[in-house]
Amino acid sequence: VQERLDDIASRILIEKLYPDANASIGRDDLMWWIPSAHKNWLIKSYDRYLEPIVMKLYESEDIYSDAYEYVYAKPESISVPLSI
Repeated sequence: VQERLDDIASRILIEKLYPDANASIGRDDLMWWIPSAHKNWLIKSYDRYLEPIVMKLYESEDIYSDAYEYVYAKPESISVPLSI
């Protein structure tokens, strides 16, 4: 589970948030991420991609496929190497 969370963090965050400069982006950075303060730290736009998922959560709708797409689909506007 920890390795999977590290992988997810590296797919959605641009930079580290957790103040451990020696480590790569990982699960600790996900725990430090605060939407109101760190929207610009995401690889994909919060407003365009993540906010619709949050709105579905508020409506108690299923978000599995949207969340999967958010993490694993390559964004159109930037070229980031994604390994599976």
